[in-house]
Amino acid sequence: QARRDYLAHALSELGFTVATPRGAFYLFAKLPADQGSDDVTFATRLAKEGQVATIPGSFFGAGGEGYLRLSYATSMAALKTAGGRITKFLPTA
Repeated sequence: QARRDYLAHALSELGFTVATPRGAFYLFAKLPADQGSDDVTFATRLAKEGQVATIPGSFFGAGGEGYLRLSYATSMAALKTAGGRITKFLPTA
């Protein structure tokens, strides 16, 4: 729960809309409005440029377009590293 809550909060602070799961070890996060809705392009760029692996939501069907699926089945240290990388990856306001 602590890892889930940390990741959900960190992404929310970055402008993602996050659906908090009740029993899974991953969450769905809607891309920030200023990032568009092309989840495949965003996930690819995040992997290559930001060094954070996610799954485009559209891979799970049309309802997932504009979302990313992120796993929190890792250490808190790894989640904090990923949060920092995502923060650095996103353009600053």
